[in-house]
Amino acid sequence: MADLAGGDRGQIILIAAFALAVTFVSLALIVNSAIFTENLASRGETAGGDGALDARAMVEASVEQSVAAANRYNHSAPEPSIERDVRAMSRQREKQQVRSGGLVNVSNPHDYHDGSRIAMNDSGGGNFTATGLSGGDPDWQLVEGVDENGRPHATRAFDMEIKKTSSLSDTSEFAVVVNNTGSPSKTWTVEIWWDGSNPDLLHLRTERPNGDAEECTETITADEFSVSLTDGTVDGRPCHALGYDQVSNTYFGYAAGVSTPYNVSFENGDQVKGNYSFVTANAPATTTLDSGPSAGPAPYVTSAVYDVEVAFTYANPNINYTTEIRVAPGEPDG
Repeated sequence: MADLAGGDRGQIILIAAFALAVTFVSLALIVNSAIFTENLASRGETAGGDGALDARAMVEASVEQSVAAANRYNHSAPEPSIERDVRAMSRQREKQQVRSGGLVNVSNPHDYHDGSRIAMNDSGGGNFTATGLSGGDPDWQLVEGVDENGRPHATRAFDMEIKKTSSLSDTSEFAVVVNNTGSPSKTWTVEIWWDGSNPDLLHLRTERPNGDAEECTETITADEFSVSLTDGTVDGRPCHALGYDQVSNTYFGYAAGVSTPYNVSFENGDQVKGNYSFVTANAPATTTLDSGPSAGPAPYVTSAVYDVEVAFTYANPNINYTTEIRVAPGEPDG
């Protein structure tokens, strides 16, 4: 057997090390190339998906506006108005997408679900009393037996536009009360009042049937502000007293803890002035509301579309996406 000299052994080790280095570099290049290719493909897929999702969001927003407008202005026959709007919107989207080599199509609405809209809509704003006037009953029940009727929620789009001049205080809070019609009796309440030492500071406090309560405040400087009980906002800003409280791990949003069917009442309605509206998933009983808008600020009830479904298609050379979109503007998240 040949005896290798020390120099020869050193050369062999050096050559082996060099070969290993070349191997590792090659492996690194292969892995990096694979990662780059995968990232590039992922970006392409995301871009196509983003286009479809953006188009879907625009369609959903357009249908929401159509449903809200039809319920307010075409309450005797809201469905034909919504269908006209959807057809016009679909044609517009198709023209826009054709320029970029794509296609967007929205079918005529189907699977309408009808309910009721309860509102007071006066140009000058009325009192939240049974007649809409300052001398009306301040503590009164608007509707009885509001039910889900097969929908995820019983009430959506409960919005109030309140004037800053409303004479609310910590001893005469305006309250919206929701109580179930069955046994045992359960009540959810939201109270609204101005701070005694700061006339721009609004307090909003909700209480669940078990007595748990949550409060939020908001500084109001404008002549009018909004409260959305089902969206959980005050003047467009989130109010944790109308939503999910992370600290207590408790949901305080609209009608939390109260089962359907339930009644909706106002208390101290003579202390607040403005307008309001909400949509129910059924046709609840009422003896105090007018059947449709009339002269003056009298509260009224009309037929309304609670929700609607449309078929949405988005297509281009890279993606083909079809789905059903359910639209129920202002439906609670909780």
